[in-house]
Amino acid sequence: MDYIIPDVSTLKRIRSLSLLSNDQLIALANQLRVFTARKGDLLIEKGSIESSSLYVLNGKVSLIAADGRTKQIEFADGDELNQVAQLRPCIYDVQAQENLRYIKINKQQLVEFAQVSDAVSGDISVHSLRSSDDEHTNSIIYDIYRNIMCNDVQLPALPAVAKDITELYQNQNIDAGRLAKVLLAYPAVSDKLVRGATKKQDVSNKSPEQVMLGVATRLGTKSAYYLIMTHIINQLYVSQPATLAEKLKPYREHSLNVAAISRSLAKTQTAFSSDRAMLAGMLHAVGSLVIVDFLIHNGEGFALDAEEINHATLTLRQEFTSLLLRRWKFAEDIVLAAESCEDWFRNPSDELDLCDIVLVANYHSCLSTNRAASLPPISAIPAMQKLKMTPAVSIELIKRSNLEKENIEKLIC
Repeated sequence: MDYIIPDVSTLKRIRSLSLLSNDQLIALANQLRVFTARKGDLLIEKGSIESSSLYVLNGKVSLIAADGRTKQIEFADGDELNQVAQLRPCIYDVQAQENLRYIKINKQQLVEFAQVSDAVSGDISVHSLRSSDDEHTNSIIYDIYRNIMCNDVQLPALPAVAKDITELYQNQNIDAGRLAKVLLAYPAVSDKLVRGATKKQDVSNKSPEQVMLGVATRLGTKSAYYLIMTHIINQLYVSQPATLAEKLKPYREHSLNVAAISRSLAKTQTAFSSDRAMLAGMLHAVGSLVIVDFLIHNGEGFALDAEEINHATLTLRQEFTSLLLRRWKFAEDIVLAAESCEDWFRNPSDELDLCDIVLVANYHSCLSTNRAASLPPISAIPAMQKLKMTPAVSIELIKRSNLEKENIEKLIC
């Protein structure tokens, strides 16, 4: 494959680099190459753990999964550049479908150059960087990934109420009476809704059927679905055997934080349902269940300490969250939010989407953890700009979200 040095105009097509000066872009360009691939060339192989981000400048590529499923993506000259197949280990073969040009940028470089942008001034961000993963750590993570995928690990299943309420949710013409009947069949769930959606005087001298009909009428099928599914996901974390439930506590807490911040953000955007955003936030890292469970029962062979288990879980959870959500047949925008909520520089459109909301929520939740040091500055993240985030707005958002989290826990815990 031949290569040349990219020009400044090419690098400016990457949103996170567009605010850099020409001198900074020239310095970065001198560290990069534009490669030419021919039809049939593999740009990334399935299972790859390389730390570079792939940007296709023009042409078509296919993402080919292990089961043969194929997705084709086309890129045109002048389009904003977004990275392809960002999960590691990579779950696809990325194959050129025609002659094309592409660049690869080490993710550490991308963050470092984003952090020196003039727009960084005044951000709430920790600008030091942690060292990148070494080859040994990446090898262990790939071994864990391969063991889970090859050993037919039993994935967690949703309870029957999830199937029933999902069927009602997908039927747009369902009435409150049928919704109430389904909810009454699952008292562990319906009791939560009654406590959260009624006052004491509303239930006095009424039968359970009348009370539930009132709740179903008040909430509607959509809100009932979002609340019930959020409750079910919370139960997946807390209903595990004691050892596993204890290990999952930090991941559940993070998910609750993201759910609360997502709900707060959505309430400021009339185009989004705050309850749907809450559910997307609660779901965004549910793949942690699979990874932590596997490591508890099979971790002896990897000799990992608690910090290494956490690192492996953070690295792999997007992949297994995506696997679970697709198996559970969640809507595509909720799946996308889970898959891309740590792709800080994503910007497929100038329009705000659900993934942007969950991404911003995830970022703010990470600020209070030891991951803060590796986060890019707020000003470099397109989703932050769409939501007009500033340091002052961020502080106010976190305050509101603490109260929102208390309200969610009353509803689902």
